[in-house]
Amino acid sequence: VALFFLHHGIGGDAGTRYDALVQLLSWGQLSTMKYSIIGPLFSAPLWFLGKVAMDSHWGVARFNFFVLVLGLVALWLLLRRRMQARTLRIFLIILIFASMFPFHITEYYGEVFTAVVVAVGIAAASQKSSLYTWLIPVIGAANTPASILGMCFVSIWEVLHRRTVRYASIALAVVGLVMFEAWVRRGYPMISGYEGNAGSTTLLPYSGRPGFSYPLFFGILSIVFSFGKGLIFFTPGLFLPLKATWQRLHPSIRHMYVQWLLFIVGLLLVYAQWWCWHGNIFWGPRFFLIASIPASF
Repeated sequence: VALFFLHHGIGGDAGTRYDALVQLLSWGQLSTMKYSIIGPLFSAPLWFLGKVAMDSHWGVARFNFFVLVLGLVALWLLLRRRMQARTLRIFLIILIFASMFPFHITEYYGEVFTAVVVAVGIAAASQKSSLYTWLIPVIGAANTPASILGMCFVSIWEVLHRRTVRYASIALAVVGLVMFEAWVRRGYPMISGYEGNAGSTTLLPYSGRPGFSYPLFFGILSIVFSFGKGLIFFTPGLFLPLKATWQRLHPSIRHMYVQWLLFIVGLLLVYAQWWCWHGNIFWGPRFFLIASIPASF
């Protein structure tokens, strides 16, 4: 039903990403857009298939649907031996039907790729924490540079948990990949493409300022409690206590869950200061799609 009957579109920021993909695949030119090209690159097979079979726009518009499906399969395979089968089924069913994902997969925005790849990568690393496994969430986080702080928190937790500093390379890898992309596409590793980006000036004294100019306290308050965007309304499970069942969870599951939360805390601290913390005209807290995963869990 989600694949064939929901309306899938490529508009707004998603249109910019699609144009960058077409520019690269059709003419071999790298776009200097402010958004990452990492996620769109993974949709390239759908673009080529569309050129052969029907319409490239049709396939690429459904890219996030396929990302979610692959993510669900991966989570099932990773968690089925560490969770009760019934609990795992309910977790995934809630994620499919009662989270923010059904809406997000109808658009070509970058949040689905980051949320699924980071969450699945952390789940895989919590089972077998090798530096090679950590390449998965590193790629997902690099697709959204604002998630660097979240991956830094995850990296610090891993260093403390594993008692070895080599896991600090997780954070360094994300930063390095983001800077490398900026250098290749914009000519300098410190140019993000968001320089001077600002919203409209309103009655609020801190409006109209560019970048991370929103007061941290009000940003956190808004992201958590505001009507139409608040996490407490769109990911209520995130605020439920786990104390009664915490000790019954597999140790690696507890480790995974804490890392999911740490990543979200990093996002919260970053986006709380971003002038566009609300994600503009979009259903729900656009930048916090990944919160649906621990909330459903």
